[in-house]
Amino acid sequence: MNLTGTGRRPPPESDGVNMTEIDVCNLALGMLGHDRTITALDDGSAEAARCSLFLPRARLAVLGAHPWGFLALETPQLEGGPAPDGRRYCYERPFEALRVVGLSDRAGLPVRFDYVNGLLLADAPEACVTYTLDNDNPDDWPPKVQDAVAADLAAKLAGPMGGDASQVQLARQSAAVCLLDARAADDNETAFRGVPGNRYAEARG
Repeated sequence: MNLTGTGRRPPPESDGVNMTEIDVCNLALGMLGHDRTITALDDGSAEAARCSLFLPRARLAVLGAHPWGFLALETPQLEGGPAPDGRRYCYERPFEALRVVGLSDRAGLPVRFDYVNGLLLADAPEACVTYTLDNDNPDDWPPKVQDAVAADLAAKLAGPMGGDASQVQLARQSAAVCLLDARAADDNETAFRGVPGNRYAEARG
């Protein structure tokens, strides 16, 4: 089964300033009002050690929270194999998928499916699989996604960095707002450009 995907929206155009993981970490520290910055994830500081621990979790939390258009791929039309229940067809989850967005038929219409034991089960004998990828390069993320990852990281750092309950709650609220803003911007961009995945978001309402 060929799971090579197509259709991802191009990364945002560069403004000439590269965003690195270190920049995301320092942005998160700044959101907490922390005066110190880090120069590397292994620079020996307590801040770097905590950022190194929580940054991957923050990235996966944000990138897995929405069918981001800039991460979306769609497989070619695939033939379903026999499903374990003997009544439906099964499709493999693309091995590199962070999130499966949906299935579609030849007409581009959504196909209902169940996710069971790593397989996508559907009534359709043929379907395309739309999914999103992980991407650990912050320079490929739109600015609002960069902010959302930094805010999520700040929320995860707030307690370990000595924040009290109110500061932790405030950081979590800020992260939630940043994520909503990023999702809204991506939905607008997706609707404008018409990339794979938007019809599934519309079908879910």
